[in-house]
Amino acid sequence: GIEMGTVEIRLTAEAKDDPLFRRMPPTFTAQVHHAQTAIELPPGAVVLASGEGDPHQAVRFGERRWGVQFHPEFSVAVTEAYVRHESGRLEADGPSTESRIAAVRETPAAMSLLGYFSELVQETAS
Repeated sequence: GIEMGTVEIRLTAEAKDDPLFRRMPPTFTAQVHHAQTAIELPPGAVVLASGEGDPHQAVRFGERRWGVQFHPEFSVAVTEAYVRHESGRLEADGPSTESRIAAVRETPAAMSLLGYFSELVQETAS
């Protein structure tokens, strides 16, 4: 199904030792916009965060490769625009467009992930 709007993300126990996610709070909100998810992960992949609608919100592949299902780059305005754009699909799959828009809120912790990633890249390059 479609997962769109602002959702709660929960870190797994493995995240506390992860070079990128260890700086994140145990739970945080994030913007999401997708209708697909990874059902099966490759061998060695480590789930770092999950949510009610997706068990693989953040995954590490190998030592320093990460993938996230949520969108740390999305602002409230961008998320609201996507919800409005997808209103036809959303109405058939759950809560109303207006209730989804009303639930969209700022996601400062999720947005901080981009800065943490940039710092990690700079540290690694030094």
